[in-house]
Amino acid sequence: MPRTRERAIQVLVVEDEPLVVEMLAGMLQELNYGLAGVAHDGAQAVEMTQTLRPDVVLMDIGLARINGIDAATKIQQVCPTPVIILTAYAGRDMLTQAVDAGVGAYLIKPPNRSDLDNAITTVVARFEDMQTLQRLNDQLQTEVAIRQRVEEERERLLAAEREQRLLAEMLTEVTLALTSQTDYEMILDEILTQAQRLIAFRTAAIFRLERDELHAVRWQGYGEHSAFMADLKLSLDDFTILAEVIRSQKPYIVSDTFQDPQWIILKEVSWIRSGLFMPICYRQRVLGTLHFDSASPNAFTEADAQRLIPLANAAAIAIENAQLRSGLEAEVAARTADIAAERDKSAAILRSAGDAIAVLDSNLRIQYVNPAFEHLTGYTAGEILGKTTHEAVSGQMPEIAKQSMVVAYQTATEWRGEMQLVRKDGRSYDASAVIAPIKDAAGTVLGYVFSHQDISRFKALDRARSQFIAGISHVLRTPLTILDLNLRKVQRSALREEDRLALDTMAMQIASMTHLTDDILEMAALDSTQGGLTLKPVILAPLITDTVRRYESRAAAAGLSLTCAPIMVDLPAVRGDHSRIVRMLSEIIENAIAYTPAGGRVTVQATTVFRDAHIWLTVIVRDTGPGLLDEERERIFERFFRGRLAESGHVLGWGLGLSIAQEIARAHGGQITVDSVLGEGTTFTIWLPAAA
Repeated sequence: MPRTRERAIQVLVVEDEPLVVEMLAGMLQELNYGLAGVAHDGAQAVEMTQTLRPDVVLMDIGLARINGIDAATKIQQVCPTPVIILTAYAGRDMLTQAVDAGVGAYLIKPPNRSDLDNAITTVVARFEDMQTLQRLNDQLQTEVAIRQRVEEERERLLAAEREQRLLAEMLTEVTLALTSQTDYEMILDEILTQAQRLIAFRTAAIFRLERDELHAVRWQGYGEHSAFMADLKLSLDDFTILAEVIRSQKPYIVSDTFQDPQWIILKEVSWIRSGLFMPICYRQRVLGTLHFDSASPNAFTEADAQRLIPLANAAAIAIENAQLRSGLEAEVAARTADIAAERDKSAAILRSAGDAIAVLDSNLRIQYVNPAFEHLTGYTAGEILGKTTHEAVSGQMPEIAKQSMVVAYQTATEWRGEMQLVRKDGRSYDASAVIAPIKDAAGTVLGYVFSHQDISRFKALDRARSQFIAGISHVLRTPLTILDLNLRKVQRSALREEDRLALDTMAMQIASMTHLTDDILEMAALDSTQGGLTLKPVILAPLITDTVRRYESRAAAAGLSLTCAPIMVDLPAVRGDHSRIVRMLSEIIENAIAYTPAGGRVTVQATTVFRDAHIWLTVIVRDTGPGLLDEERERIFERFFRGRLAESGHVLGWGLGLSIAQEIARAHGGQITVDSVLGEGTTFTIWLPAAA
């Protein structure tokens, strides 16, 4: 029974006998195979196989033009298809040829239906298996090829990695070899030595860039032309290739100097056929160039240039460091010479100075004295070096000066004052002294300069003057008091208006004279060795507010606004004499009220300032008065100095108030500073050190 199939296998019949064709067609129909077509010779069979694409070719072996074996061979070449050969006999030679031609089966004429069915089924199945095997084989071959390529790429990458690792190690050694050098000439030699490890070349040279020229500074391999290289200077205007290297800061390769129109042939090096030029750059600044030459064209590649880039970078750093070191050494030498000259100059000044000068260390031990010091004290340098000033020149000083000196030491500020010192022979003398700290850049005290001069003659005159003034003040105080009491008594009686005006004038003059007498006595007390301060912790906040409140009515009477800014509750205390601090603050506020016209403002403010590694309390009194001229500002704290307004009679006074205030500030280790803008006002700032 014929078998039923989902799709009929199409068979191309190749036969030149019509009866055989008819027989085969009938058998194929009975077996449910499709007849794809009929070819009558081998050539037609090949052509129809390509066009019809049958599933099986059933072909007679004996055909015209091309026999069945050759036709089968051709079909397998152009359109592989299962082929069944029909033959009248099956000789071994024929079978061998059929197999070689790709024939899948053969049938002896005339075939029966069963053999035909088996042959078709077998060759189709075998062909499909062969196709599957072929596809698998192709896939296997593809995978093998891919794996082979992957393995080859892996080997290439491993080789490249090994080469890069070796190159990196070599470049590290090159960089270390260069940067470890500090001598400029040795660095130049090292650059060319290390370049030989990286690329092959015949000659090499290093050029330094100076303005628009490159000067040869080191070379290798030039032999008899070394003298030529020693004088070689290349102008960038002429050598455009080098100008491009410097402009772009990138390597440049000349593959063939005979073909490059920009190349300039120099007679001494006319043998050069190719070159590689590297810029030596430090922070985008070109220091020079590296030149490598070869007698062969195309001797250098981009890979060579990339290898040399780390060398050029390391060379730039090494050259810059060497030049910097050389410059620093020259600068140090020059600075050392300047310091020596300055030291000699300072020594000459100290030797010739009229003041006695001693240099002390941080422990106040004497390290140097000048000739004037030896002459004034009677001690030689050998006798007092290493001793403290107290051991060398002990003496006496007012308690106020002692206290202010202690504060100056604590705050590392300059101290000025007077003291009484004793010479080696036991004689004492009055001295005006200055002790100034010597600090380093960080503000640390390294020592002190102690200078003084003998003012015994001036002090004797000053004491006589002070005694005279104090004596006169005491003498005047009694009659002034009597005059004031009697005047008040007379003023209480009935008087005519003109008499009362005369008595008011007398009272004003008596009050002025009494105030002057009090100021003179206060100044004498501050100058006196017996006029010491009673130092106790003083909280400034209530003291300032009370003083401002006391002057509010006077300011209002003058048409002024007197205000006090809010004071910090945690304002630190100062060590001071309460009554003297009140006197100092009163003098400053009273001065501001006196010099501020009606409608103006006087403001008082207290704060803290960190200066010279210490905390200072500042009391700022600012007015909107006429301001001070420069010469007035310089003399404002002089005794009996009166400015232009006072001299013109607009402001009364004797010129002692600000002097007394400054002396009180100095006695507390502080000072009063003044800032003024003409036409806008004046600011007085009281500086007092905070209690430790």
